[in-house]
Amino acid sequence: MLGVDTRPGAIEMPGRCPGFVSNLILRCARGDRSAMGSLFDLMYPLVADASVQRFPALPTDDVVAAVFVQVWRYAPAYTADDRSRPIEWILGLVSTVADRATSEARGPLNARPLEVPAAG
Repeated sequence: MLGVDTRPGAIEMPGRCPGFVSNLILRCARGDRSAMGSLFDLMYPLVADASVQRFPALPTDDVVAAVFVQVWRYAPAYTADDRSRPIEWILGLVSTVADRATSEARGPLNARPLEVPAAG
């Protein structure tokens, strides 16, 4: 994978500003599927890399798919406080999804709603 340092505060995306990512999340909150496609295209490498780094035993594509289901589901709860750290907000869902998958043997990764981690 990319070998991107996904620790909080270590995220840098040259040429991408947090405002752009926040705007995509806010558009997702309004049901904009095009924004979700753009967000997926933009964030897939970081989400997949974070999944592999943190949870190598889990199927990466399953974790990534579950993360973006949760982004879509919880975009309406995305707050002004989260907007300064939208990438960390999304990457926080990797841990939430993967932790649930490792602690529960029931059903697919995105079967039940998740608690959305606070940014920061």
